[in-house]
Amino acid sequence: MRFNWETLKGPAAHDVYMIVTPKVREEVRRHFNCSTLEGAELENQGGRGTVGAHWEKRIFEVKLYFHLNSNLYD
Repeated sequence: MRFNWETLKGPAAHDVYMIVTPKVREEVRRHFNCSTLEGAELENQGGRGTVGAHWEKRIFEVKLYFHLNSNLYD
């Protein structure tokens, strides 16, 4: 959970689901050119088949939904 999300009404807590493996961390750090990223966020909204089933839409381009595949979880 992240507590540092600023909104018009002040700070808010926000659930963040991530995949944090060495390979995923390496790829997102390379993609975003940021050496401090913890991992790749997963979708946290929607129904049963959506939450945790994709990369977070607000962060990743649609092309990454298909580019990042299962061999990154190693």
